[in-house]
Amino acid sequence: MARVPAAPQPLRPAGYFGVPFRRQTYARLLYLLLSLPLSAVYFPLVVVSTVFPLLLPPMVFVWWAAADLERILARRLLGVAIPAPLRPSGPLGTRMAAMVRSTDTWRTAAYLALTLPFACVAFPLAVSLLAILLTYALAAPFYALSAHLQPAAPWLVGIQIVPLPFVGLVRIGGALSGPEQAVLALAAVLAVVLIPAALGLLGALAGAWGRAAVALLSESPGSRRLRAAEEAAERERTRAEQADRKRRELIVNASHELRTPVAAIRAHLESLLMATDPETERSLPREELRGYLGIAHRESERMGALVDDLLALARAEAGELRLDLGPVRAAEVCAEVCAALAPLAKRERQVTLVHDAVPGLPRVTADRQRLGQVLENLVRNAVTHTPEGGIVSLTLRAAGPGFLELCVADTGSGIAPEELDRIFERFYRTDASRARASGGFGLGLAIVRDLVAAMGGTITAESVPGQGSTFRLHLAVAPPADRGRR
Repeated sequence: MARVPAAPQPLRPAGYFGVPFRRQTYARLLYLLLSLPLSAVYFPLVVVSTVFPLLLPPMVFVWWAAADLERILARRLLGVAIPAPLRPSGPLGTRMAAMVRSTDTWRTAAYLALTLPFACVAFPLAVSLLAILLTYALAAPFYALSAHLQPAAPWLVGIQIVPLPFVGLVRIGGALSGPEQAVLALAAVLAVVLIPAALGLLGALAGAWGRAAVALLSESPGSRRLRAAEEAAERERTRAEQADRKRRELIVNASHELRTPVAAIRAHLESLLMATDPETERSLPREELRGYLGIAHRESERMGALVDDLLALARAEAGELRLDLGPVRAAEVCAEVCAALAPLAKRERQVTLVHDAVPGLPRVTADRQRLGQVLENLVRNAVTHTPEGGIVSLTLRAAGPGFLELCVADTGSGIAPEELDRIFERFYRTDASRARASGGFGLGLAIVRDLVAAMGGTITAESVPGQGSTFRLHLAVAPPADRGRR
């Protein structure tokens, strides 16, 4: 296959003679030329506030506005990014008092005061060097132009000489003598040689001032610590609000979920009590009695499962979820889960459960019991949501360097895209009526997520509505030193 030639890259002038061709050179030059008029505005702002202290509180807002302008100019002309200090919040009086006390305010004032002495050096230097360089660069072209126009413009004869700094005088009108031609040629050479040096010097001066701007206009260490403290406080406040919201939701959802089994147990126990009351003289058939007891037993098991799930979630939140991490043969765990659930899936749902593991895979770092719980939960969930005659598969394979992938896939109804991101939330069910009928509380996948995270792994879900869902669990391969421990 023929290789497509790469698009030509624009040439970037480098080295000494590339200085005049860089955009940054003229951006910094423009900053130096603006330094004098800007300092003529900044410096009086500081002086007025010093002479008239009563004006200081409102003037600090003007100082900060001037500092904002300087940050913009520094970013666009000097190529320097200066983060703005943390601004106080609250009522106007509170903000004004805080800004007066802030060290960032006085560092800003120092910067604004220093702009005048800097401009008194930078502006004349920039103008002088530019004038000299332009004189050198334009001497020869001006002479050539005057020689060409002299027949048509006799007044040019009156222009006899042009001063060249550090070189001498060059006569423009009439023919040049040999020494004068040498001086003119020397001026052209000096223009070529000195222009990069002068522009580089001015650029270095602007760069040094840019570093000074970063030192004075950036937030102080105290402000950075304050910002970090406020950000930490905001994170803690947000975390506390989320925890409180989750607590309220947990109470509401748990109460709602407990209501159904408690009501069922109470109703059937009342029926049994009525049947055993001697005053009613009513006897129940053995099968009906057994049915009542079976329902009460099943609902009590559901209540126990819900309590266990809530306890697991509470431990995960508190960081008290105890895991015995070590090297585990994931293929053995997959085989045990499939051996335990395949008959139930076939008998209760007419669903076929299959598993496949690539031979020779290394062990993973996990808790064997918790890994079995995770896989059992995922497989049960897949079987529950797969129609009769469907297939649920559990596969194990390598997934890139250092990881194994356990994949639980089904041929069920799938999950809608808008619900896929929420399936790991507590009490969230894509089909509440079916989940409740099958005994689920919407906590299984939340527990799976917490257990997988505690084992250092990740879990993701993919689904196509009408075709099925796939849950991918990634676990880290155990280090070589640990693989022989179990």
